[in-house]
Amino acid sequence: KDPIRGVRKLKSIKLPSQKHKRPIAKELVQGGLILTLAKVLIDRKFYNMDQRKEAAKLCGELCASAAVGKDASMILNTIFSWQIKPHLSRAVSRPEGLIDFIDDTVDSPTVYWTDEVREEITGFISKEVAELRSHSEDFIISVQRGDPFPLPYTWHYSRIRQRFYLKTVQSRLYVGGIFVESL
Repeated sequence: KDPIRGVRKLKSIKLPSQKHKRPIAKELVQGGLILTLAKVLIDRKFYNMDQRKEAAKLCGELCASAAVGKDASMILNTIFSWQIKPHLSRAVSRPEGLIDFIDDTVDSPTVYWTDEVREEITGFISKEVAELRSHSEDFIISVQRGDPFPLPYTWHYSRIRQRFYLKTVQSRLYVGGIFVESL
């Protein structure tokens, strides 16, 4: 299934059942949308380039959104590290730049992005997505049995920094914008 289809115009749609009429973009972030988009971005074996470009554009739009921009940026910068910032800010108009960065391997004084970094990110995303899918499966089974609806899934993205940090990147000494390789 294509997780990207139908997720346009996020900023303007409101949920009628919400007291404060929060934009649906906020609800989608809490439901794990950015997590799903991160999976699409990093998983080049399962998702094709068009799907990954669309995910990159949506990430860029979410980061620029008044409703969820701050949260979206925090989530993506935590998962992919601050090194993604310049590519993320241009993702709406140049999504292939973000994908090229994610797919590339660079070990330079200013960028540290390797297979090990991608593996660590993939492991974290897989664990988080497994929890999301488990809840979705439980929800469907509950509905099929006629049980009362369980509460919607809430991805606790506000605590993402307590659950994950890129050990591979953090283990490198970073001084004054330069990665220093230890001897």
